[in-house]
Amino acid sequence: MNAKAITLGFIVAFCATATFAQPQPRRRPPEGLPGGPGRFGPGYQRLMTVLTEEQKASLREAMEQQRDKVREVEEKLREATRDLYTTGLGRKFDEQSVREKAGAVSKLEAEMTVLRFKAFSQMRPQLSTDQIAKLREGPGGGPGGDGGPIRGELPRKRSEKPRDENGLPVKEKPSETKPN
Repeated sequence: MNAKAITLGFIVAFCATATFAQPQPRRRPPEGLPGGPGRFGPGYQRLMTVLTEEQKASLREAMEQQRDKVREVEEKLREATRDLYTTGLGRKFDEQSVREKAGAVSKLEAEMTVLRFKAFSQMRPQLSTDQIAKLREGPGGGPGGDGGPIRGELPRKRSEKPRDENGLPVKEKPSETKPN
């Protein structure tokens, strides 16, 4: 039963990936966002909200210089991801092959990250400390953007129970019940 559920999960994931991997019609990117949303990774639109016009123009120019390289890496990444799913979802699972394919995907994702940061490093003038603080806080005023914790970090709530000298909750003594 469990093996059937896992197999079904892999099939659903593969079908979803295959659907999204189909060529999509070209759409014009929104004004002011070179390459469109997500082109240079998550958080790019939020970055654009804190940049000055001069910084935006400089960043566009830096990204334009890397456009061919980015497209090349994106194409390799799509192909490597397709290859990973094909290998991982094949009839016979070969862990070593899946590890190799996953490693190739992660190297290409790392290359995309380097290209993004390279473009950001060429932006002039560079981010001010106020701009960096705004990016860290997020749009909602808190570190996670909604006033809450940074994504991936659980909120830390302490109960109001009494604590010992080490900050640990005091163990409650079991209440003694009287037999009837």
